[in-house]
Amino acid sequence: MTDFSALHFDVLSIAAWSPGLTNLDDWLSWAHEPVPLRVDGVPDVSRVPAGLRRRLDRRGKMALFTTFEVDPGADASTYVFATPLGEVQRSAEILDANSRHEPVSPSTFASSVHNAIGASYSIARGVRAPVVATSAGDDTAATAIIEALAAQVDVAQERPGADDAAGDVVVTYFDDVMPTVYAGRGVPSRGPYSWSIRLRGKGGTFGLVQGGDRLLQTAEDDPGLTALRFLLGAIPRATTGTWLWCRCG
Repeated sequence: MTDFSALHFDVLSIAAWSPGLTNLDDWLSWAHEPVPLRVDGVPDVSRVPAGLRRRLDRRGKMALFTTFEVDPGADASTYVFATPLGEVQRSAEILDANSRHEPVSPSTFASSVHNAIGASYSIARGVRAPVVATSAGDDTAATAIIEALAAQVDVAQERPGADDAAGDVVVTYFDDVMPTVYAGRGVPSRGPYSWSIRLRGKGGTFGLVQGGDRLLQTAEDDPGLTALRFLLGAIPRATTGTWLWCRCG
């Protein structure tokens, strides 16, 4: 049985995007001296077909932009798309339309399901590999890594003797500013940003350990950005939700 008390992995490549932070050098500087993120702007997603691009909101554009960056060959074995609260912007639009007794836009409804952004990437790239969507609040970044490592176990069992690269998994984490309807309701507003990593779990110098109790203490701490700072090497360890991130070597 796999020991889930300590999970190990390596990051082969990483990309991130937020308004004003558009390349790795920008993010490395930010990771060592973080400042509040800007909220204006969207990434260039001209690589996405126009018909599909028009259906993406900023969350989708950010997520697809960083996924493209770490997956140039569209050849990962599995894709994990993770966001703390699901498609909350689309859901808010549907609830608003319902409250006004107005019809819901079919496009908005179709884009409100949890796997919509992952499906959009699959369509844009012609990907036939599994695409997973996960959401677990402050534990989302860690659960995305767990999903990725579980997928690699499946690949190893289904394709014994395959090259290590055959099991590479792409993980994309994204978040955006909360809709104004939720202001003052105790729901933290975080973002906008997205980051993606190409991950391999055989051995690995990164470690993920469950702490048991909730380790993240304040709403001001953004677990997605905390995990990103750790992955970029700016901090030697990090806590997000109930998980501890550390270096193993």
